[in-house]
Amino acid sequence: YLIDHFLRPQAFASTDGRADFAPFTFDHRVDGTIAALRADSRELYLIVADDNHITTRTLVAGDPELW
Repeated sequence: YLIDHFLRPQAFASTDGRADFAPFTFDHRVDGTIAALRADSRELYLIVADDNHITTRTLVAGDPELW
């Protein structure tokens, strides 16, 4: 949501016309990796951002019986 609406080039807000977006550059690039653990199933996974594209990768499958 944040990438598509505010950060990437040609983001939705860039054509909004609101004065508060006038100084914003809309030329950001999101890169990085976050490890996450689901509380309900204990699935361990990565959220990977690469040039504004988001993917996930499971490291340890969760157990739905835990919930």
